[in-house]
Amino acid sequence: MGMGQHAVPASDLVRRFIFEKHPVRGHWVRLEGAWRELRAHADYPPVVSELLGEAVAASVLLAATLKFRGTLTFQLQGDGAVGLLVAQCAHDFRVRAVARCAGVALRGWSGGGRRSAIFRRLVGTDGRITVTIEAQEKSMRYQGVVPLAGTSLAESLEAYFASSEQLPTRVLLAADHACCAGMLVQKLPDGDVGDPEDIAAVWEGAQR
Repeated sequence: MGMGQHAVPASDLVRRFIFEKHPVRGHWVRLEGAWRELRAHADYPPVVSELLGEAVAASVLLAATLKFRGTLTFQLQGDGAVGLLVAQCAHDFRVRAVARCAGVALRGWSGGGRRSAIFRRLVGTDGRITVTIEAQEKSMRYQGVVPLAGTSLAESLEAYFASSEQLPTRVLLAADHACCAGMLVQKLPDGDVGDPEDIAAVWEGAQR
């Protein structure tokens, strides 16, 4: 099953924010129209659709940090019910996504249970996340790979940032049948900006 490529409608939101006088920045995204259009092209089980929605939100958050024209591909591979999940976002926020799942493994499952257990049943215990960035004009290609970590896609993405950018990063992701959304908050190197105690307070508050 596949999903076509769609532009982010004007009604959907992708925003960047920064805390003045403090080295804390972030992005947040909320997709309704684009997510509905993507879902219309495939009939995934609800739990798979929600995981794919989180991946779409993650790809847009990551693409929002790009400073050049190109594409960012977020790929999850695991040994669970969802063997492959791919979400791609271009610099103009055109998005596409696809999931490959084992219907037999999901048959008769309502999707109930703790979120951590649901995540592990979907992706398994041995998997990885691959983020690939490709620039249009400079023929540049970057790829980062990290093992699946924690009990959610958001925690795995935080592990990716810890490995690649080495910046404290907090990620929140959510999706349902109506929309997918996410927020990414990063603590930048302190430098000479602001009082250390104030910076710590802002960072702790941003994680709540």
